[in-house]
Amino acid sequence: ILFDKNDRIKICDLGLVANRAMKNGQEIDAKRTKNTVTPIYMAPEQHEGNYSSKVDIFSLGLILAELCVLMTVTKAYEVFENYREGRQNSALRHLPEV
Repeated sequence: ILFDKNDRIKICDLGLVANRAMKNGQEIDAKRTKNTVTPIYMAPEQHEGNYSSKVDIFSLGLILAELCVLMTVTKAYEVFENYREGRQNSALRHLPEV
């Protein structure tokens, strides 16, 4: 997890780098190479290959869940796949709500 000079969060997995696609000053989804990231941390739209840097937020959430809950790799794959498919998980139930 990295922070840029403006304190924005970026996820770094030393994978491929892509330029942001912009339209009218807003980032838009762009066709990108699909399935080139660490599979366990992939956002659902990365399987399709058309996405923006917003996929970093999904990955950040998975990393934060992993930091908060002691999970085996097998359990992490199960929990993260549930999140990708929009299903809730009981793995974080013991944490206080914010």
